[in-house]
Amino acid sequence: MAIDLWSVDLHSHTTYSDGSQSPEALVRLAKANGVRVLAITDHDHTGGIDEALAMGVNAGVEVIPGIELSASHAEFEDIHILAYYFAWHAPQLLARLEAFRMARETRAERILERINAKLGAEGRQPIAYEDVKARVKGAFGRPHIATQLVERGYVPDMNAAFRDYLIPCNVPKYYMPAAEALALIHQARGLSSVAHPKFITPERPRLRRVLTELSALGLDGIEAYHSDHHADERLYCIRLANQLGLMITGGSDYHGFNPQGMHHDGRSKLGSVQLPYGMAVRLRQFYLARYPLALLLLEWPPAAAAALRRALHMHYRLRSVEVVPGASPTPDLAGLWPTAESLVLSLPTGDPRLIQAIAAAGEPLGIRMVAVPWERSGYEPQRGLYETGGISAERFQRTSLERLAHEVVHEAILAQLR
Repeated sequence: MAIDLWSVDLHSHTTYSDGSQSPEALVRLAKANGVRVLAITDHDHTGGIDEALAMGVNAGVEVIPGIELSASHAEFEDIHILAYYFAWHAPQLLARLEAFRMARETRAERILERINAKLGAEGRQPIAYEDVKARVKGAFGRPHIATQLVERGYVPDMNAAFRDYLIPCNVPKYYMPAAEALALIHQARGLSSVAHPKFITPERPRLRRVLTELSALGLDGIEAYHSDHHADERLYCIRLANQLGLMITGGSDYHGFNPQGMHHDGRSKLGSVQLPYGMAVRLRQFYLARYPLALLLLEWPPAAAAALRRALHMHYRLRSVEVVPGASPTPDLAGLWPTAESLVLSLPTGDPRLIQAIAAAGEPLGIRMVAVPWERSGYEPQRGLYETGGISAERFQRTSLERLAHEVVHEAILAQLR
């Protein structure tokens, strides 16, 4: 199967926010729909990422850790900013998200109070806050209240719940300043992309202005491909991204249902935007340029290492270096990094002194070392060195070099974020 026939979906939601599928079920659905790369982008919550990653390994789906933050900038509220490939367990990030979720919870409690007043006026029994809270797996949101309204028979479906109760009883939402959201993402070594920009404003001069300002604040990309973007809207976003030097992303924004309170079609089929695998490759290329990594092929057979280095250079433009053993276990590495850039090195030995010397050469430039050991490597894990799982001879033989290059880069990025 050609790589480009594999679909990519960089925008989806699980039950940890306002989606209808568990992380495991969502990954299984991605597999069934031909999605090879899936980003889990729950609202303000990272709880589903580890579950999705574990299922992705079993299902053969490359899961990208993601999140969707609600932000404000200037006169614009509810700007959604997606993050990809970030350290989802970073304490500072988790603390900020917890505070943000507490604000959401307070809002949900106030909405429920208004709904209960309306239910009382209609002669109906109120809904206890504890009953709703008990059903929440991640971020508390209006869909959880809507589900209770449906289950109690007060409304026939989710759309009616929003139309008759959630929208009339709404409470204004708290938004994180966009500058803070972007800084939070970058502190966690992630990439950012503004989601469904058409919903920020329909006025293109104003949209250009706000996206230009967000770019100056550190925005990395624009979600040009979205299930609600028409062809001319996609083209406009692509042109604007190119003019601003931003990456282009896209996804279905799959939720599994479409309550009327949502401004987009959350029922869109997962993978419906039909993005080629090349979009995931470009996302990783952008990542490796922003956060340089050194991939250390430890004790690989020379022919296998040379073949993978060629594939990594072809698809990710990684400069290739072969460290030839000499009399000294720590050869002169001056000039290894003339600039901060990602590269791949073949090391015939896992000698700690050699690895430490390479790490010392890259440290001033902020380059992280990620070991990619061969299965029979005698390499011992070292402090400060990240590591993927060992590559077995069986895996090398059954996987095309192109496929293996993509998997190794994906796994290396994840290894230094866990």
